[in-house]
Amino acid sequence: MKKLIVMLILLLLFDTIITLYHNRSILNLAEFIHLDKVVKNTSDHSIALYPIKDGTSHGAVDMAAYSTLSYQYSGKSSKWQYIRLNNHTYSIRSKHVDIGYEFYNVFIQHNWVNVVLNGIALIALSLITLLLSKNKHKQTKISLQESNENYKDEVSFYKKQATDISSEYQILSGKFKQYHDKKEKERYKQQLKDLFEKESTARYKTTLAEMQSSYSTLSTKFKKIKQEAAIFGINFDDPIYERLLKGRRYEICVARNLVKNNKFSILEWTPDKGFDTGIKVESNGNPDLVIKNQSGYEFAIECKYRSGCYRREIKDEISWGALYQAKRYQYFSSKRNIPVYIALGYLGEPTMPKKHFLISLEKLLLNSREDNYYKKATQVIINESVLYDNLVRGGKYSQYLQTQENL
Repeated sequence: MKKLIVMLILLLLFDTIITLYHNRSILNLAEFIHLDKVVKNTSDHSIALYPIKDGTSHGAVDMAAYSTLSYQYSGKSSKWQYIRLNNHTYSIRSKHVDIGYEFYNVFIQHNWVNVVLNGIALIALSLITLLLSKNKHKQTKISLQESNENYKDEVSFYKKQATDISSEYQILSGKFKQYHDKKEKERYKQQLKDLFEKESTARYKTTLAEMQSSYSTLSTKFKKIKQEAAIFGINFDDPIYERLLKGRRYEICVARNLVKNNKFSILEWTPDKGFDTGIKVESNGNPDLVIKNQSGYEFAIECKYRSGCYRREIKDEISWGALYQAKRYQYFSSKRNIPVYIALGYLGEPTMPKKHFLISLEKLLLNSREDNYYKKATQVIINESVLYDNLVRGGKYSQYLQTQENL
């Protein structure tokens, strides 16, 4: 119905435009509603009427000025108009006649009547469309209200279900995130493990530049892995690898001082092995450095950096390593038949600790005690006061070693 009305409105608009611009109406609503059409003499003088040949007219007749006569029809060319007068038909041809309609003695041209009727029809159709829309809206509203009443119970039921599902989703989402974070951490840990394993193999006749390059590789890749993990919201501040990097920096600190004046050369370098990380390489039990002096004498140095005391309540005790590590150093010393020294950097930064000590493994073990306070690997503890006989002032390890009688 609505589509039909829209089509009629469009047709009326089109007919109105044609009527206004071409003085012709397609629909011609005036005739459709049977309005009587007239011909008017618009001049101030009479116009001759001509009898037609069919014999219905009698003699010549004039049409008075400003008068109207009943319109019959128009000729094919529309130049001749045929009118009715006293039950006789006449023809008239003049530029001073108009065809239209007369309402209460007021003449209106037929085109304008059609325009007005079209306008009325348009208004009527628009009102009908509006009423139909309102009625449809009202019916829809009533239907929705009825549906709303019917579905109230269902809405409450589904709302409760949605709440339950939402709670379950949050629980599952939390569990999934925990699982995802765990897997991601394991993946990043494996990357680090592979990286440190690669960089923890023993190297022979190494240089200080190679040691620094290896540390730079580890440090850069460790930072990159931390940044990648942070993008996914994973905190990857792993203290184990932080300690390993600090150990590397202290190894470089000791090595730099040893080779500074070409008094000593590095025969072997086994980087900080990372026993606690599960990294296993063939040289895991070896000390960090195997050194040779200018006389060809060889000895090994294990570098240990400690940022603080073993236990807060006992300020002067230092854990310099695990018992199983000490036993491996003893085995290495026996197998290679060379002495092992422990270089201990205490407090400050690993690149330049506040206190430096260098003591033989045998003397260190004689003055140490075993402790398992933290219920991990048994630690070997030394009192700081025992170490002062082996203080290396300013971290000048090369100078200190040259003062030792056996070196």
